[in-house]
This record gives sequence, C-alpha cells and structure tokens, in this order.
Amino acid sequence: SGNDLTVVAGGWAGAGTFTYGTSTLTLTGSSKAFNLSANMDVYNLIVNGTYTLTDPNGNAALTIEGTNFTIGGSGTFSSADSEYILFDQSFTGGAGQTRALVIGNSANALANLFKIRLAANGGTLQIPTCTTPRIFNTDSGGTIQATGDLTITTELEVSSGATFNGQNNAHTIELIDNKGHIAQNGGSITMTN
Repeated sequence: SGNDLTVVAGGWAGAGTFTYGTSTLTLTGSSKAFNLSANMDVYNLIVNGTYTLTDPNGNAALTIEGTNFTIGGSGTFSSADSEYILFDQSFTGGAGQTRALVIGNSANALANLFKIRLAANGGTLQIPTCTTPRIFNTDSGGTIQATGDLTITTELEVSSGATFNGQNNAHTIELIDNKGHIAQNGGSITMTN
C-alpha cells in the first residue's frame, strides 16, 4: 500500500543445493497442483502431501530418473486428466536398474493417477500394494515386479518381450493386454472384466 521495505544482509533465504542426477524433490503441500507444461524430468521424488499432476494438454509425463518414487504417510498423487508417471530406465545409466515405488500408509495413494509406465531397457520396477488405474510395461526386456497385492482398475499392459512378475501376491485386474510374459509364482490374479 505504498510503503517501502528495506531488506538487509541475511534477510533473504539462502539458495538450496541442487545436484542434477542425485537430488530429491520433496512435496509437502496439501491439495496442491504439480503443473506440467510438457514432459518433465525429476530425479527422486517424495510426496508427503496431496498433489494432482496437471497439464493444459492433459497427457504429459513426469519422468522419475532416480531410483525411487515415494508417497509418504497419507500422501496422494493423482492426475487431472491423463498425466502420468514414467520410469525411464535409459536415464542415469539405468539399463538393468531396479527402482522401487514406495507407498506410505494409504494403499489408495495412487488410485487417481492415470498411469504408471515403465520404459524398461532391461530394468525392474518394484510396486508395493496399491490401487491404481493403469500399469504399463511398454519396452521389451523389462520387468514390473509386484511386492504386494495390486488392484489395477482399468488395464495392465505388458508389451512384447516385457514381463509382469506377480510374485506370490493376490492381484485384482480389470483388463490385461499381454503381448509379453506374465509370471505368477503362487498367489492369484482375479479378473474383474
């Protein structure tokens, strides 16, 4: 309102450190948007709040280049339209790399995320107990490995040369589009379609 403000030395917050290829982005807000204007890359991502991926075109990917993506506590990560999470194993020398998706207290933390996609390049993505609409393994030679019971409410897609390893878990899946390999070492798969 027309007043002046003088900031003296030390009055500004110091810059944080960011090292491309090793840093972790931590989101702690509540009912916030994570805005994408196109595909975006981050290294490791921790979501300790409630966030919705948004993109004006409705279909951008948030690529996780590091080794993990964590939903902490009661956090959630959803999509406004068809925005999705991509684990691209070609980043950071990731051929053959194992990445882990970690979910805190809520198995529904990704229930409104449009899709989790693995572009494998021979790597493995470990997914714990959760409910999510779509899990796609779209490159040959890679493995989606369930470390808990999965509920996939729309589609599991396994491309040619790729593998879904259900381990010894019980999965509920609406639709399986399988051109690759499904390994179920005990446990069960219940089709709901």
